[in-house]
Amino acid sequence: MLEVFPFNLSPHQELQLSQSQRYKQFQFGDGYQQRSPETVNPNRVSVSLKWRLRDEALESLRNFLETVGQTVPFLFNCPGVGLDAWVCDRYSQIHLGADAWEVQADFQRWYSAGRISLLTALNGASIISHSGAFITTAQ
Repeated sequence: MLEVFPFNLSPHQELQLSQSQRYKQFQFGDGYQQRSPETVNPNRVSVSLKWRLRDEALESLRNFLETVGQTVPFLFNCPGVGLDAWVCDRYSQIHLGADAWEVQADFQRWYSAGRISLLTALNGASIISHSGAFITTAQ
């Protein structure tokens, strides 16, 4: 079972959602070009998040991101996208002074052969996170 991202977004946090498609482009001698999807699911969705956190919250977030690393997907309820499986491409932290930190993380929507069956199985189900908090997917 996938871990659930243990933090809620608040209105004070920045979120930047990006969408793109991966495609192959073919050039023909007469200047004509044609594009076709590079993969079965060429749509790529990424989100860049920014938080201002205190030491305790930073430690909790860092532990979660180091546990999942850059290859283990986790569930995240992203505004504008909804509950889905994501991986963290990278994160960085800036010390603002005292016990204040700014953390930026880049999440990429996770695509794999098992993704559709996983998300279908989760549809309408309750999911428990490692912290014991429940979330419920909604139709």
